[in-house]
Amino acid sequence: MLRIGSMKNRIEILRQTIEPDGQGGFKKEKPRRIATVWAAILKPRFWDGDSGKGPTTAITQGIQIRPLKAIDTDCIIRYRNTNYEILDIEYNTDSYILTCQAIKKR
Repeated sequence: MLRIGSMKNRIEILRQTIEPDGQGGFKKEKPRRIATVWAAILKPRFWDGDSGKGPTTAITQGIQIRPLKAIDTDCIIRYRNTNYEILDIEYNTDSYILTCQAIKKR
C-alpha cells in the first residue's frame, strides 16, 4: 500500500545510452537524468549466497516510488551520491518497488 507521507527522499533516475562504435564494441554515453522523484527508502536486505570462489554476502536496497512509465531495469538510481542498479521491479497499481544493488566503483 502506498503511503505518500513515507516518501521523504528525492532520487534521480538516470539512463545510460550504449551505442555501437562500429568496430564490434560499444560506446557508453554519460548517464542522463530522465526523472527526479520522491521515494521511500526501505530497509536494506542482507543475504548469503555462493559464488565460484565460495560463500558471499550481498546487500540489496528496496526503493518505493509512484508508477513511472519510463523506468525499467536498464535505468540507474542515484541516491545520496551513490548509484544503484535495478535488479527487479515489482509492479503494483499504486507504486513500484525497485530492488537495487549499489554499483561498485572500480
